[in-house]
Amino acid sequence: MNITPKIGVLATLLLVNTNLFAQEAPFKLGVRLGGGMSVNTGMDKILVPEDYYSNYNFKDKWQITPTVGVFAQYHVDGSIIGVEGGFSYWQKASQLVYNDNKELNYKVIPRYNYIGVSALLKIYPWRKGFNISIGGRAGAN
Repeated sequence: MNITPKIGVLATLLLVNTNLFAQEAPFKLGVRLGGGMSVNTGMDKILVPEDYYSNYNFKDKWQITPTVGVFAQYHVDGSIIGVEGGFSYWQKASQLVYNDNKELNYKVIPRYNYIGVSALLKIYPWRKGFNISIGGRAGAN
């Protein structure tokens, strides 16, 4: 049984089977993946009160954090204004390194997880493509 012609026909159908639209749809859905850098300063004041003892030091280090979200965007082609809203998940993290004169060394890596909503007003100076977004994001830890 020779399956080479069947594979060739299937590959051709998969490559040729695309939809062509004369106009872009004004409503779009999407997924946004990204990352960031964050640091939580001031955690040393929570872990060790100021006058508890001496001869120690803390150092805050930055951490890489993930961001993922889904969004819906509405922009009529040729219009200067559009809107976007969505739901997202992101983290805020840090690495706190502790060292003292008694050779006690450890790392604390807290990660705070957030889920939130966003709303943006989008201004398209050239009526498509490049845009300037104004809005906000609210989240819960």
